[in-house]
Amino acid sequence: MEVLIVSKTKMREAVCIGAVTQNGQYVRLLDSFSHNQPVNTQFNIGQIWDIEFQNRVNIIAPHIEDVLVISQKYIKQIDISNIYSILQQLNIPIWHGNPTNLFNNCLQWYIWQGDTHQILKGYINQECIPQNSVGFWLLDKDLYLKDDRYKYYNGNQIFSIKYVGVANPISKINRNTLCRVSLARWWDTNGQTEDRCYLQLSGIYI
Repeated sequence: MEVLIVSKTKMREAVCIGAVTQNGQYVRLLDSFSHNQPVNTQFNIGQIWDIEFQNRVNIIAPHIEDVLVISQKYIKQIDISNIYSILQQLNIPIWHGNPTNLFNNCLQWYIWQGDTHQILKGYINQECIPQNSVGFWLLDKDLYLKDDRYKYYNGNQIFSIKYVGVANPISKINRNTLCRVSLARWWDTNGQTEDRCYLQLSGIYI
C-alpha cells in the first residue's frame, strides 16, 4: 500500500516515522521487531513509499497507529507544501482554533510555570483517551519558539508545546500554517504523576 511520510520525530536513539496511507489511515512505521526506525532510516518527510505492513499486536490506545514494516519500495518525493491538499483529498480531519480543540477535546492543562502569564502544558490521562495519538492542526495564530517549545498566546494564557521534529525549528510559525501534533507515549513523570501522554508538535509544513 502507498504511504506518505508526514513526520520524523526525535527519540533517544531512534526516530519515530509517521505516515498516512492512500486510504487515509494514520500509521506509525515500526520495524519488523516493533522498534522505532534507526536514526539512519531511509524514510523522510514528503516521500511516498509502497509498503507492506501488519498491525502491531498488543496496541495500547491512543497509540493505535503502530504497524510493522515487512517490505518497502521507494516511489517518489513530493513538496511538503502539498501535504495539506493531499490530506484534504483523503478526507483526513484537520483541527482548527486554539490548542484546547486538539485530540477530541481530551487534553488537560496544568500550569507549568508562570508569573504574570499562565504557561500551560497539555496532556491526556486515562480519564479521556482520544481516537488517535496523532493529528493535524491549522494554526489560527502565530507560534513563537523559545528553547525547544512553541508558545501560543491567548490573552493571559500561554500554551507551551514541545517541538520534537528532526527538522530544524523556525523562530516563528505563521498562522494558517499546517502542523502535525502528537501524543508522547504513556509516562508517569518519573513517578510524580499518574500515567500521561504529553502534547508535542512533530511537524511543520511550509
